[in-house]
Amino acid sequence: MEKNKYYTPKISELVVGLEVEFDYPEKPFRLNYTIRRASMLYSDENGKSNIYDIANGNPLVKHLDEEDIISLDFKKQMCGNYTYGNGNIIWLYIIKDKVQIIKFKGEDCVVLFYGYIKNKLELKKILKQTSVL
Repeated sequence: MEKNKYYTPKISELVVGLEVEFDYPEKPFRLNYTIRRASMLYSDENGKSNIYDIANGNPLVKHLDEEDIISLDFKKQMCGNYTYGNGNIIWLYIIKDKVQIIKFKGEDCVVLFYGYIKNKLELKKILKQTSVL
């Protein structure tokens, strides 16, 4: 799905609910943190977000991966496809770097989404917007 497991988010990507890890180059550990309040997202006069200052670490966000998809109650099928059943059958396909979400009901199918999804929070938002969750 992705080449690197983590990426450095842009300030505009820092939103409430995002899971962030802080990498400390001078220390052998990472701090996991979920942004829970909008007050953590203010910017100073230089446009730097407060979240960058939480513990003087480099914020990293994990790219969407199989663990994230399964944690949202999808079941892995063959060839890297996932299903979700809530009365209708939902298929989630990974095609190169893009995600396709298809809803099947009887013989009909509708593409609910096709595009890039960077992380678990973005997937959750898409699934809510398309009434899957």
